[in-house]
Amino acid sequence: PLVAAVEGVAIGVGTTLLMHCDLSYASLHARFQLPFVNLGLCPEAASSVLLPQRAGMAMANELLLLGEAFDADTALRAGILTRVVGPGDASPRLRRWPAPATPPPDPITLAPVGRRPRRLRLIQPCPCAGHTSLTFLPTPPRYGALLP
Repeated sequence: PLVAAVEGVAIGVGTTLLMHCDLSYASLHARFQLPFVNLGLCPEAASSVLLPQRAGMAMANELLLLGEAFDADTALRAGILTRVVGPGDASPRLRRWPAPATPPPDPITLAPVGRRPRRLRLIQPCPCAGHTSLTFLPTPPRYGALLP
């Protein structure tokens, strides 16, 4: 399963990625925003498809077309989150998952044009689904985000 936790702010693709997760948790004080319209951008990573499916067209229009920040309770009502938890309780939920049976391979370093290199670590493939996940680690692992 793909599991994510938000303890602070998730903006743009940070919010969109939560809709790709099997389970997503957020602290009561987490904030979210889909500011694409404010930036003159098209919503990415299928957010314009996934959000109406989860939240319904009226709420999806409000979140995508107004581009305003919203709280964890709104994200839960919109189907972006699985559960809202107390402050500091979102990340510990990620630790409930068992560690892979074998250690992951060495990190892969990617350097997008004009940006600092970012390290990606390959996680053990899920044998039942045949998928491999990546962990994005721009800061210490406790702030990592799981990517499909």
